[in-house]
Amino acid sequence: MLTHFRVKNLEHYQHYRDRRPTWIKLYNDLLEDMKVMSLDVHDRWIWIGVLLLSSRYDNCIEHNPVQLQRLLGVESADISRLIEAGLVESCAPGQHAVPSEPDKRKEKSKDWSDDKQWLAFWEIYPRKDGKQNAMRAWAQIDPDMPLFAKIVADVRRRVKSDQWIRDNGQFIPHASTYLNQRRWDDGHHAGPTPKRVAL
Repeated sequence: MLTHFRVKNLEHYQHYRDRRPTWIKLYNDLLEDMKVMSLDVHDRWIWIGVLLLSSRYDNCIEHNPVQLQRLLGVESADISRLIEAGLVESCAPGQHAVPSEPDKRKEKSKDWSDDKQWLAFWEIYPRKDGKQNAMRAWAQIDPDMPLFAKIVADVRRRVKSDQWIRDNGQFIPHASTYLNQRRWDDGHHAGPTPKRVAL
């Protein structure tokens, strides 16, 4: 009898380090994943809900249909089709899906200097010192496409802002500071201050 289950190959879908992260990644290639696309709409929602729950319960979720219904907000939380599709499997309580050592080494050894998103960010960021520190900060974030677009749009707004234009860009932070402090979440940035005309 199934008591607990987990997402198979969770490290392929997620790379968070801490339990109960505030967000998870949802990769675009899910649209080409035949295992996922073979599910009906209801079961796809259950699959996304299971991905979220896996982050909450260290990828060992109690198989309690009533609790799953409540947590996912569905009338039926039957995971049998997820099992048939090979997306989830049974696990023993306390058994965690930790990425294998080769996967960890692969993640650490990624050559970020050739990453297209990193190169695009570095090209538009106006302050060019501290490149290696900035690259390490970028690697820690490892942004998906929506976050990448948000960062680029924010930098493009800021390069026109009074704060970044003033005193020949003296107040532009190092790129690593901008990234580590998630400055793109700071909100609206005012444009250049209009010059006053004496009457």
